[in-house]
Amino acid sequence: MSTEQQKKTGPSEGDEKIVKIVRTLARSIGPILFLVMLTLAIGQGGMDRLISLTGTETISFICILTMFFGILWTYTHEIAGGILIIVGYIVLAIVMKSPIPGTVYPIFFILGCLHIYCGLMELKFNRYN
Repeated sequence: MSTEQQKKTGPSEGDEKIVKIVRTLARSIGPILFLVMLTLAIGQGGMDRLISLTGTETISFICILTMFFGILWTYTHEIAGGILIIVGYIVLAIVMKSPIPGTVYPIFFILGCLHIYCGLMELKFNRYN
């Protein structure tokens, strides 16, 4: 099938299956990531440590919370939640003065990209239905 014919008929069932798989993967990584980060936070000293954060640490903590709110928001608004995750990651990278601020945080960026991809593909599917 030529690309011109494919544009007229819209996305195939294979495309929709890929998006469902990617969405399921992205939505299952989010809670796992939350549990990993919660475990790391408890291991770092819990609430006692949270009270004594420096300015940079406080901003980093707010960025991490922003990314978690983005993960929750992706369940209702995929594109907006994905953008929120990416914005939180970018601000965190700026605060940490590193494009890759740690070993776990790039997963947030990838997660945000996956949700934006799924949201855009969903818009494309709805356009043809």
